[in-house]
Amino acid sequence: EINQLAMAQEQMRSALYKTANKLNQSRADLKNANQTLEEKVAERTQELESKTFELQDINKNLNNEIANRREVETSLKESEENLHHIFDTAPVSLMILDRSSHKVVRINKAALAFFKITEDQATMVTEQSFFASSNEFEKFTRQLSNHGRLDNIELNMKRTGTNELCWGLVSAYPISYFGGASLIVGFQDITNQKKSEEALIEAKHDADEANKAKSNFLANMSHEIRTPMNAIIGMTHLCLRTSVSTQQKDYLNKIYSSADLLLRIINDILDFSKIEAGKLDLELLDFNLEDTLASLCDFISLKAQEKRLDIFFKTD
Repeated sequence: EINQLAMAQEQMRSALYKTANKLNQSRADLKNANQTLEEKVAERTQELESKTFELQDINKNLNNEIANRREVETSLKESEENLHHIFDTAPVSLMILDRSSHKVVRINKAALAFFKITEDQATMVTEQSFFASSNEFEKFTRQLSNHGRLDNIELNMKRTGTNELCWGLVSAYPISYFGGASLIVGFQDITNQKKSEEALIEAKHDADEANKAKSNFLANMSHEIRTPMNAIIGMTHLCLRTSVSTQQKDYLNKIYSSADLLLRIINDILDFSKIEAGKLDLELLDFNLEDTLASLCDFISLKAQEKRLDIFFKTD
């Protein structure tokens, strides 16, 4: 029995030893597992911290981009409001036309005053209603089709509110307005300028007619005066060929010279008419200075004698 108890005790000790070994091995394994787990947790924690930093950077960049976009949107909104304000208050008549519907989508105050309509009326009519006739509208569309734009084209317009005809200096350029194909059109009122041009043309025509009448009058009067002057010169020349005293001959020579000078003056009047008509031909002729001065003396000697004056010419 003692041997059996000893053997049983030995078996128990051996079992306890094995159990203790297994327990120690389990503890070692558990320790190794804990160490491995801690390493993995530390590694994952490090990765998470790195990802967290990356996410923070991404979040920061996104916040900066959002702030920049908001700033850009605010700036664009302010620019759009400023452009609308400039458009609405511009002194030049401006409107924006939709190219598909041919209707006004925006019009400024100057254009409303130019066409004498309200903003509601402007949006209810087509672009053709602003032109004086279909021919003028076709001229507008043809120029736009050929060149893609208009630069200071004179067109006969119509003040839509009163149907009053007027003149406009028109420019047009294609634009994109809220994503749609549109046309911005500018009008400058040149009605008074055209009226002034027409008045100037009429005044020039009247002046030309008056000038023509004056030239005709001068030509006719010169012709009427020249006929009796030729008779005076001819009769004086015949008298000089007869037997006359020295004093009578001197008188007749003076009459002849004066009549001849008067005839030249009449011819000069005709020359002025030719100058106005652009038909004057100039001639280069030799002349005798002493004879010319003698003729001048004969012409003015009578008046000089009446005033008891003596006339002398000195030539070098």
